[in-house]
Amino acid sequence: MFMSGSLWRIYFLGIFYPVAVDTSGKVTPGIVQKKALRGTNLMLQCPFPFDLDHSNVNVYWFRKDSETLLQDDSRKQFHIKKGGAYLHLLNVTVLDSGIYQCVAKDKDRTVGKGTFVQVVVYAVPVPLKIVSTPPERTSSASLRLQCRTAPFYPKDFNLTWHENGTEIVTGIETEQQAKTEGLFEVISYLEVTDPIERGTVYTCQVYHDSISIPANANYTVANDDYRSALPVHLIYRSTVGVLVIILLMMIIFNHVSSDNI
Repeated sequence: MFMSGSLWRIYFLGIFYPVAVDTSGKVTPGIVQKKALRGTNLMLQCPFPFDLDHSNVNVYWFRKDSETLLQDDSRKQFHIKKGGAYLHLLNVTVLDSGIYQCVAKDKDRTVGKGTFVQVVVYAVPVPLKIVSTPPERTSSASLRLQCRTAPFYPKDFNLTWHENGTEIVTGIETEQQAKTEGLFEVISYLEVTDPIERGTVYTCQVYHDSISIPANANYTVANDDYRSALPVHLIYRSTVGVLVIILLMMIIFNHVSSDNI
């Protein structure tokens, strides 16, 4: 059985006390932490004596950051069995992250009180996507790459670029954007100004608490990329050189033709 309406205020002072909330996804000292990936299911338990007649027990679930008790809906299911009650959170989102507690009462007597549980729902930043984009008009870049993460949570991350396995520290511009449902997304640009060899591999690498190993996306410079990646001054010089050679050949041809006449 569960409380409904505004009756929760009658019990509020007797079952609740302040706790610090950490919304960054880090562990709060003295509080049990449960982690889950977005889209999965999570179960919380509220124990009470096993020999207690559970048909007379009322169980109340609440969040530290909420001013109302949790109510049964399509994603929150409540069950009471002998020895304990359970809250099933289905298809969790990052908005389900928070600190939860339960209290079990037999009439006016508290018969069970769960510890504070900090739920952290992670969203992974993969898959990464890396593509070549046209350089800015005012830029001298010979190649411009964009790396974009999938929406993720918590917001802390670390993104690095590498060329053939060696980290790049210049020519990088990275920005983080807040998305809906508490998620975050990162877009990073790499501009290369030096001449590029065909077959060069550029890697975008992301570190995040939701994954045990860094996520990677690779981009290999192909023939077409290499030709388009030539610096503008080299293209200009090559074009001028070809025109000079053609002009000289025309002069020589005209001169030979005049001598034969």
